[in-house]
Amino acid sequence: MTDRPTNPARPRGVEELAAAVPMPDLEPVAHPDCRVCFAADRGRTAARTQGAPQRVADFNRVITEHPHRADQDEGAER
Repeated sequence: MTDRPTNPARPRGVEELAAAVPMPDLEPVAHPDCRVCFAADRGRTAARTQGAPQRVADFNRVITEHPHRADQDEGAER
């Protein structure tokens, strides 16, 4: 037997789970043809996986605030 009180709402052997890190309801959407957005979106995903909400917010700010120039897409000729 355990010395912990039994919770009838939780089946035996099931441990409590930690709450998820809260994230903003809406995040900026990366422009599909922009290399800056693509890199920031990948960084944001990695930061979210690592549980770093401040870095997620930083990448959101990059996506929101940088300009979209015609020469940033993958198919642009220089």
